[in-house]
Amino acid sequence: MRAWILIATFLSGLATAARAQDAPPQSYRFELSGSWMLTSTDSSPDIDINEFAVGGMYFLAPVSLANHPWNEAAFLEHAKGIMAGVQWTKFEVGPFSADGPSIGAGFLYADKEEPIAAQFSVRYGTLDGDMGIDVDRIGLSGWVGYWLRQNALVGFAIDHEETDVSGLLDIKQTRYGAFGKTVYDLGGGRAINAEARVGLASVDAGASADTNFEIGLEGDYYFTPRFSVGAALNLSVGDAVSREGLTYGVRGSAWLSPRVSVGVELSSFRASDSQGADIDTAGAYLTVRL
Repeated sequence: MRAWILIATFLSGLATAARAQDAPPQSYRFELSGSWMLTSTDSSPDIDINEFAVGGMYFLAPVSLANHPWNEAAFLEHAKGIMAGVQWTKFEVGPFSADGPSIGAGFLYADKEEPIAAQFSVRYGTLDGDMGIDVDRIGLSGWVGYWLRQNALVGFAIDHEETDVSGLLDIKQTRYGAFGKTVYDLGGGRAINAEARVGLASVDAGASADTNFEIGLEGDYYFTPRFSVGAALNLSVGDAVSREGLTYGVRGSAWLSPRVSVGVELSSFRASDSQGADIDTAGAYLTVRL
């Protein structure tokens, strides 16, 4: 219930701000975003992670809204740009807590005259914890894709993250595999976004490295270019029994004007092994384009 109250309060304030926007152009050069996410793990003791983030992307050429779903404009226009952001995280587990900022930056490349697209990003942060116990986190992610058609991309993606708890615990997590994405126009302003990925997820906690096989599906239905609802499903099985299970989620977004959109997302991981723990996530988002 607490998550729903926070989401409703967040969106109410954003909607009020959006109504004050002037009539915008039909293309944009900057995309600014703000988000809040709460993750709760049903372990003993429980783990709660609150994250607030702000970021932006500068596109090297104007991105046209055209007749696309507005969420998919950069993808369908094969836009390229530079991104950067900052995130504040508060981590709580039992009586212990840690908080602090992290920063990130990246680059997106695509071009309608070239068959190759790619993205790379890096992030780093330190959470200051109780009793002098700090949590250092560093992450690298990227993908390379090939355009089968102007609206369909396939490729290979990798994401690596390291978490070091003052030398007491060092966890390395790596996900890699193939992915695909397409946005299909149904006509009349309606469209479907479909995404799939298949790959491996490795967890190395120092003593051993365990690997799971993962398959994920995501989709969004656009009633109009401005409004959408979506769902996601991910299955993980393998040696990392604490990570085995099914993740499912729902989401929705609405463009209040071509400048401003709001969105919400809810997801839940249900562990299939007693060594795992259920995880619930709720998030709210704001996007502003200029």
